[in-house]
Amino acid sequence: MAAERADDAARDFYGFVTDVLPIGPEALDLRDRTPSTQLRDLSDQILVEEALRGEPTMIMDEVLADHPDKPMERWWWHLGRIRSGDYPEQLLPAHVRQVLAEADRA
Repeated sequence: MAAERADDAARDFYGFVTDVLPIGPEALDLRDRTPSTQLRDLSDQILVEEALRGEPTMIMDEVLADHPDKPMERWWWHLGRIRSGDYPEQLLPAHVRQVLAEADRA
């Protein structure tokens, strides 16, 4: 039941986030709590694409700031390091590496 509510909240949030709101720290917390693989992959794509986008970006500065209190394996807390190329690529899941590869080709 709680997992379904989290999925519903994630679906609602990610359904409008890139059209209406800047992506804030709540998106990172929501990514932590999203049990659905499909929704996590969607949120990952949105987070990485927006982090790599030039100015203006839909990501708030607080999201791009590094969060040293978060483990490196939770890469979404280190989007600024991903953006600058300082994040160890081997720690990224394959679908995120794919988004980065596509951005390099663009």
